[in-house]
Amino acid sequence: MAKISHTAETNDKIRQAGDFGPGTQNPLHVTPGVQALGDDAIAALYTDIMTYNQFTPDIDPSGQHDLGVLHFGDVEVWFKIDPGSAPDSRVFTLLLPEEY
Repeated sequence: MAKISHTAETNDKIRQAGDFGPGTQNPLHVTPGVQALGDDAIAALYTDIMTYNQFTPDIDPSGQHDLGVLHFGDVEVWFKIDPGSAPDSRVFTLLLPEEY
């Protein structure tokens, strides 16, 4: 249980601080489907990731806070957080469900 707790805490700390994307050790990958929504959508979704607090057992059964469901207009968009190559680093991905 401690590993899950540490993972969730690390994911939340990085995510809530906006410490992901260009210029950080935590890259943000944006899939072609999300890129097609445009720069305004990506900027809004970036902010939505930072403020996301709807980790439910249906969305986050492991309790690691590594997957979230967002919406841009009528479009459902997921964000996924995976371990990075450095200790306590993460790789963030914005994707459409059909791109999973």
